[in-house]
Amino acid sequence: HWGLHGGDKPDFCFGNFANKCIGENVMSERNYPCDSLIQVYFGKRHKVNLDGTGALNFQKQLYMCMLSQALFMKADIETRRSKNEIGCLVWQLNEIWPTGGWGSLEYGPTNRDGQVKGGRWKPLHYWFKSVLFEDVIATCGSFGRCYIRNDSPFPYEGSISVQVIRFNSTKTEYLLENRPIYLDPGPAKIQDFVIDRLRNFDGRKGIIRIHVATRSSQNDIENWVPFATPGEMILPKSKVSFDIVQLSIKSKLSHQSCSNVTIILKSNNLAMYVVLTTLAQGRFSDNAFVLQANIAKEVEFIYFQPRSIDCFAQLKLLQTSLRVEHVSMYL
Repeated sequence: HWGLHGGDKPDFCFGNFANKCIGENVMSERNYPCDSLIQVYFGKRHKVNLDGTGALNFQKQLYMCMLSQALFMKADIETRRSKNEIGCLVWQLNEIWPTGGWGSLEYGPTNRDGQVKGGRWKPLHYWFKSVLFEDVIATCGSFGRCYIRNDSPFPYEGSISVQVIRFNSTKTEYLLENRPIYLDPGPAKIQDFVIDRLRNFDGRKGIIRIHVATRSSQNDIENWVPFATPGEMILPKSKVSFDIVQLSIKSKLSHQSCSNVTIILKSNNLAMYVVLTTLAQGRFSDNAFVLQANIAKEVEFIYFQPRSIDCFAQLKLLQTSLRVEHVSMYL
């Protein structure tokens, strides 16, 4: 019964976000089932089997569910921050079932196998940290309209660059390069601008990368902005490889604390929304990211409670359970 519908017939769901369901499927007895979101973000060009069961089917369904949730909430929050709205309230931080709602953590009973103390971060939670809830945010939308916003109590002074990254090419094209930006102290200090060359951008063939730089470069922000759903993207088949650097084992002997583990990832072609998952107790420094072709990316695995766990056992668990997923492997 490992499946999005638990091996039973799906309910008939309707209403806003299809959150009202008629039927006896227990997997529908929750707010915002994943079905409608998966169909929108993945099902337009590809047939998605939401009734399938078994480990591989369930992994695919969960990947699509979590990514659809993250993309939907990302668009919603970026739209809200384009307006004169001062804050967003995260409604229900923890949701342990497949959902299209706000829940960005999976925090079940810690005496059950597979659970992470403190909660396993879903893609949405990583995006909360890296982009969506940063003091400074920049994004672009339809008709080439873009904005950069400062919600910090301090002025922002830096620059912004906007690039086109093609899915089937290693070449990049700057639509805007190192444009100086100054914003008064926030909240809600917004500067709008238009990029004419973005008006007719074909999101099926590429993605927009926005880089917001500061003078110190320590708080730079990178936002990957899709102009098409993953199911509409024309992606190359990518092979992602990874190598786990084990230097942290030695540091355990002198510091009596588990140091972060470095994971180096590479891909022969651009890989969209690479998601790392493990049974080890901790989180990754970055997740659900775009991995460009032939450009190595380092990601750290950060232990939760590093002074109270068995570093050797956790490293072995990381090595044996690390799973890497991305869009093209499921389409």
